Amino acid sequence: MQAKHIPTNQCQTGTEQNLAAAALEETLPQAQFKFRCLEYANDRGTGGDQFDRLALLFQARQKLLELIRK
Repeated sequence: MQAKHIPTNQCQTGTEQNLAAAALEETLPQAQFKFRCLEYANDRGTGGDQFDRLALLFQARQKLLELIRK
């Protein structure tokens, strides 16, 4: 049952897609917030393992950006 105040996605996305999209945010808290919103919009909850994976993706992206900027 979908709550009225949480929008749903017109096109369902997978968890991997949501992780990739969220990892593009500027800060880790923003990425976590975006991931949580995307998962809830698809009628899925979030768990600690998913946030650990997001943190790894985010850190890998940050390291790549540092290498590019050098």
